[in-house]
Amino acid sequence: MVYDGGAGIEISIGLLKRMADTLPNLTCAKLFLPYSPKIVLYDGATNGKVAAWAGHDQINYLMLLYGAKGMTSTASCVLLKEQTDMFNFIHAGRLDEARKIFLEKPAPLKTIAFANAIPSMV
Repeated sequence: MVYDGGAGIEISIGLLKRMADTLPNLTCAKLFLPYSPKIVLYDGATNGKVAAWAGHDQINYLMLLYGAKGMTSTASCVLLKEQTDMFNFIHAGRLDEARKIFLEKPAPLKTIAFANAIPSMV
């Protein structure tokens, strides 16, 4: 897995493509940028070799809607069931149920913890 946006360093789609072409063990990329539509570009640029993972707690829900295949989440340490259910509902096409979970549990927690720039509160 590569970390797109970690430490504020964005991996361009061109670089991701070159990495996918030369690194046989690269299978996914974690997106930690507030730009969910980039997830759609991963698949096309790498011919489906590199799966996008949602990696930004505040917008993981949206990233999953854009097609992220996995998710890393600090909030999952506290809301494991809710985050798992939200993920599974989105991938099953049960979007109303996923949205309800997101709005009732993860969204308020993420707003409190991340608005104050202290994810360790989670």
